[in-house]
Amino acid sequence: AQDARTLRGATSGRPPIVEALWTWLTQSFDALVTKLGAKTAPGLPAIANGFCSEADAARVEAFFEGKKDVIPSGLEHNLRGTLEGIRQCALFRATFEAPIVKWLSR
Repeated sequence: AQDARTLRGATSGRPPIVEALWTWLTQSFDALVTKLGAKTAPGLPAIANGFCSEADAARVEAFFEGKKDVIPSGLEHNLRGTLEGIRQCALFRATFEAPIVKWLSR
C-alpha cells in the first residue's frame, strides 16, 4: 500500500513517467485493486494527476467508466478530483502557456 503512494508521488508532472505509470495501471488495474484492498485502491486515480489535457481527462474517465464492476467504494470521489485537476491544468495551459513562453523568450 505504501508503494502505491510512492508511485503516485513519483510522477512529479513528468509526462513520460505519467504515461508509463498510466499504462502500467491500466494493464494491472484489476490485480492492483485486489492486492491493495478497499483502503488503498480508491487512491489509484491519483496516478493520472500528472496529465494536463482534455484528451487525457477523457481517456482517464473512459478507462474508469469501463471498470465500474471492480471499482472499490471511495474511488469515484478521488476520480472526480483527479479529473478536475487534469482539466484545470489543461485550462491553465491553454490560457497562459503562450504568454509565458513569449515572456521567457525575451
